[in-house]
Amino acid sequence: MPEMGHGVFEKPVIKERGGGLYSVENIILIMGGRWELRINIRKSAVEDTVTFDFPDVKSSETQQDGHAMKYSSAPADLDTSAVHESAQKLFKVSYVSETMPIPTGRIIGWRLRVETPDGRPVDNAEITMNGGMPEHGHGLPTQPEVTKGTAAGEYLVQGLKFSMPGWWVISFTIRSQTADDSVTFNLLVP
Repeated sequence: MPEMGHGVFEKPVIKERGGGLYSVENIILIMGGRWELRINIRKSAVEDTVTFDFPDVKSSETQQDGHAMKYSSAPADLDTSAVHESAQKLFKVSYVSETMPIPTGRIIGWRLRVETPDGRPVDNAEITMNGGMPEHGHGLPTQPEVTKGTAAGEYLVQGLKFSMPGWWVISFTIRSQTADDSVTFNLLVP
């Protein structure tokens, strides 16, 4: 999607059908707008590229368990603070982005801080993350990793990329030696 600066998030599958005929499957266009399908062709030492333009892809509803789902819009009272209590109030979690404002189209990192409600650092937790854009129905274009930082209660989120501006939701699942909980942050990426 040239205007938005991202492609599809699932790799298309190309199958040879014989006689010079190929099929391209698993193309999931996550939103309406202008899309391009770029195909690289190589045979022996000869290589070329062809681009097919789809100028007006219409968005549609998604099916889940046989029911139509519409993607949700950002609420008017969206809380975009960088400090939150976890869902069950077992942790206080904050993040700091290495780059502000948060850019689109670039790999960045975050420092995540995890504490108990009374402010003690939580070390040696297993932290996983997930994220996406509720308005568009797609996830992150990368698979960031969360590793232990150098300070007590600090974790590093590496390989994070926001492919386009808008409302993003980032969730962390935290498993410490004594508790499991999750926390969610809302971001408005410019």
